[in-house]
Amino acid sequence: MSHQKNHIDPAISSGASPTLVSRHALRVPQAAKYIGATNFFVEELIRNGEIPFRDYSEARTVDADDLDEWVLQQPKKRIKNKIEMAA
Repeated sequence: MSHQKNHIDPAISSGASPTLVSRHALRVPQAAKYIGATNFFVEELIRNGEIPFRDYSEARTVDADDLDEWVLQQPKKRIKNKIEMAA
């Protein structure tokens, strides 16, 4: 039995009934939530040309695959805690 990736994810809207959302057409708030950022940050990524987008009517959408690619390109950082002992 082959497992195929589901291309339509359910998302809960502000109402009681679920709304179907394609991971290939995330609006800015959905994209921000997906990467754990703010709407402003995602809009900046779009304005700076760091992630591609599509225009649908009055809404910009981004593809989760493009967000995944952007996240993976970001360098990982570490905080090094040094505890100095008195001599």
